[in-house]
Amino acid sequence: MQRALHVMEALAGRNGRATVKQLARDTGLALPTTYHLVRTLAHEGYISRLDDGSVVMTSRLGELARDSSPQVAQVRAILAELRDLVGAAVYFARLDDGEINVSEIVESSRAPRVDLWVGMHDAAHATALGKAILTALPDELRRDYLERHRPQALTAKTITSVSELLAQMHDHQPTRRSAKNALAADEARVVAVDNEEYSSGVSCVASALVTPKGGFAAVGLAVPTRRLGREPELRRHVASTAGRVERALSIAG
Repeated sequence: MQRALHVMEALAGRNGRATVKQLARDTGLALPTTYHLVRTLAHEGYISRLDDGSVVMTSRLGELARDSSPQVAQVRAILAELRDLVGAAVYFARLDDGEINVSEIVESSRAPRVDLWVGMHDAAHATALGKAILTALPDELRRDYLERHRPQALTAKTITSVSELLAQMHDHQPTRRSAKNALAADEARVVAVDNEEYSSGVSCVASALVTPKGGFAAVGLAVPTRRLGREPELRRHVASTAGRVERALSIAG
């Protein structure tokens, strides 16, 4: 138990995403032991494994814990409300040190996550979460990110042209939102969509938000493509949740 907790602490210390080798190095555990612990933690739902070799922390430990920071607990509670409202797993991604990473996955037995078969490091251009954050970035930072992460085809619908991606994001640039009317501001919030660009049969919607000290993050969810067409309110729910998380972070920060 002690070793498993050390693995979770090491994962949290890397903002909720790391490779098994990094966790072994951080904890001082043997690599085979770390692999065994990771498999057990994944089986029990405390972490999720990505096909790029890294693992991410799920919401389960946070939901059980009682000593989490009020800020983190409040954000998770807001994400859980969206999960329960739409019946789909909810994802929270951040831009940290120039990289976009998923830091929270809020799921349940009734709203299981969609497997992240390619990590965000290589898939931001094909995901609603990644595109939402990139759209919110200043043009120079957006271009720099796409230069460092050349778009690759993940499905037949993935956009791999940098110029096409930039044009799409330019057309959806966020407008300045008034703080006097939070509801109107959230309704005007940009919602990015990936229509089977990351995974065939799955479409995602996400909306970006600004974190304290000028950082960027996004809230998103993934549903079968058929739901996206018949439930236009999904976009509104995601935008509203992004606004709630942004305000919660600004108050706490």
